[in-house]
Amino acid sequence: MEYSAINGIIVKEEEAKISVKDIALGRGYGIFDFFQIKDGQPIHMEEHLDRFERSSHIMRLDLDWDRERVVNIINDLLLKNQVESAGVKLIGTGGVSPDGASIANGNLAIILYPFKSPSTELHKTGVKLLSYEFQRLLPHVKSINYLYAVYLSEELKKAEALEPLYYTLESVRETSRANIMAVKDGVIITPHEKILEGITRKTIIEQLDFPMELRNITLQELKKSDEVFLCGTTKVALGVTHIDGEKIGDGKVGEITQEIREKLISLS
Repeated sequence: MEYSAINGIIVKEEEAKISVKDIALGRGYGIFDFFQIKDGQPIHMEEHLDRFERSSHIMRLDLDWDRERVVNIINDLLLKNQVESAGVKLIGTGGVSPDGASIANGNLAIILYPFKSPSTELHKTGVKLLSYEFQRLLPHVKSINYLYAVYLSEELKKAEALEPLYYTLESVRETSRANIMAVKDGVIITPHEKILEGITRKTIIEQLDFPMELRNITLQELKKSDEVFLCGTTKVALGVTHIDGEKIGDGKVGEITQEIREKLISLS
């Protein structure tokens, strides 16, 4: 997109800049959130803005934040970029710190991306994951810190795996960019703690009529599920066919996964 916004000012994307001394760059300290607008209609925008505010509060960021003003800027960006559908990313940074380590006055960026429809091909074939024992710091925060996921990217590419699946001895947690759900005997099971509570996950739990268990699920139990799927803003419900090279169920995208995807699309 041609135009973005920095601290409430709309500028051409190449002119949207922050200081190289911002601790988002030097320390990886910042937050973000992402949602989509389709044909002028925001998809779960209020929930995403709520989560951005929560992340900002937990991270103690000092942002020039006013929700009504932010919504107006997003609408102005749609007009300026002459689009009705777009992905919207909000980024909050830690600011230019006097000592290079403490939190200062942060920067708020709003960036539009081309609208991305869910990939029909991946939803037909399903995806592979590789598991790694790892627990994200401040898991309730949607942080810009994707250090481990980026570090693993070449390894994932060689294995033709979409994302890393993070787990601890207690339970699987999430992937680098999505929540995870399992299906066993018609019941959906999803981890309930030390995760980022996704908006799509919340929709499945609160609005879809499926038997649910919110609890710990070990990696071994997950691999023995009938179905496994990822859920998120751009993934919707995306079937997982293999974890660490081991087949999940019959190795195909499951019927319940497909049904959930169809219901989520109908709600958007």
